[in-house]
Amino acid sequence: MYGALVRWAFTRLYREFAWSYEAVAAFVSAGRWHTWSAVLVPYARGDVLELGCGTGRLHTRLRSAGVNAIGLDYSPQMLRRARKYTQSTMLLRGDVRELSFTDDSFDCILASFPSDYISDPRTLAEVTRVLRPGGALHIALAATRSDTTLNRRLSDTAYRLIGQPPAQPIQPTVPVPFAQALARAGLASDAFWVAAGDASVLVIRATQRGAAAGTDA
Repeated sequence: MYGALVRWAFTRLYREFAWSYEAVAAFVSAGRWHTWSAVLVPYARGDVLELGCGTGRLHTRLRSAGVNAIGLDYSPQMLRRARKYTQSTMLLRGDVRELSFTDDSFDCILASFPSDYISDPRTLAEVTRVLRPGGALHIALAATRSDTTLNRRLSDTAYRLIGQPPAQPIQPTVPVPFAQALARAGLASDAFWVAAGDASVLVIRATQRGAAAGTDA
């Protein structure tokens, strides 16, 4: 019940109340939301697809770093705000469960604090299809500044949004059901913490089986 309520609230935030998204994100992260998302930039290589690009902040960082990135979002309200902010022509509306790209289109796929779409088997099947051999999916899933009640609640909420049990506070792990869903899609996964100022961001990496995982740096 709680998870369903949270997902309903986030859907409204991405749609009717998209105008308030930046303020809400800043409030829940004490102004660190975009710093947390930016930990994904070093993992971008080649042709990149960002799932759920939202208001375009990470997209702007990627483009500024010289990354050939396409941002995708299903919410027209979010895309209007992203296009206004970024002035980018590489922001597209689309359903992550039915990507309009051809097979083997991307070297890297990124998702910054995604909602439950990321654990949908249809999404993972599409991710596998459009990734090139050796490609990888990187997900910034949760962040914590300290093991306080508020931060634990924020981290637990992030996990519930993707339909997974809460994370352990220290050990970086991929929740078993999510790891199994990734495996069924042909992706091997691991997890690690990335420092982001006074916080740590939990990153999940999924690679095509048999491909090198790369480094955490």
